[in-house]
Amino acid sequence: DADALAATDPRPTLGVVSGLYELFGDNDLVRRSLAGLARAIPPGGYLVTTCQPWHPQLELIARTLTSHREGAAWVMRRRTQAEMDQLLAEAGFTKVEQRVEDQGLFTVSLSRRDGEILRRPSPRPSPQGEGGRGGPPTPGGEDRGGPHTPAEPSPPSPPSPPSPSPPVGERVGVRGPAHPPPEDTA
Repeated sequence: DADALAATDPRPTLGVVSGLYELFGDNDLVRRSLAGLARAIPPGGYLVTTCQPWHPQLELIARTLTSHREGAAWVMRRRTQAEMDQLLAEAGFTKVEQRVEDQGLFTVSLSRRDGEILRRPSPRPSPQGEGGRGGPPTPGGEDRGGPHTPAEPSPPSPPSPPSPSPPVGERVGVRGPAHPPPEDTA
């Protein structure tokens, strides 16, 4: 609930969302959550998020466990890091650091709340419902909902260098031997 998040008192300067967004296939649910966090966290504050770009046991988990959705299969929604970065940018956050665990299953990102919040022209439900795959943003900054536009003017802030996302599986700031994803033998 974006309004409940925005009404958090005292106002947080740090938010943490860990292991939550992969439970929801619909990006509009993630957008609403991030919008509430952007309203709660003032410019200059931070948000820590996790992302799960892949998992070798997705099918096993889906067939074994039931989810929060009235006993439906536990199908986790994988998002590329670029897709998650785009969702964060739409909400007014800029990624400043990212870490990837040794096998590339999970990422942890630190994003700073900017002064400007981007929004889509109109929310649209996922074409495949909550369990749908959706898809990553298209080149050129469009995400099926059209070009992004500022929600309201804000004072200019000093430019920060771009923070490109590493390719999925690239290890960033992690020490030790690399463990590539296991090959699918099925």
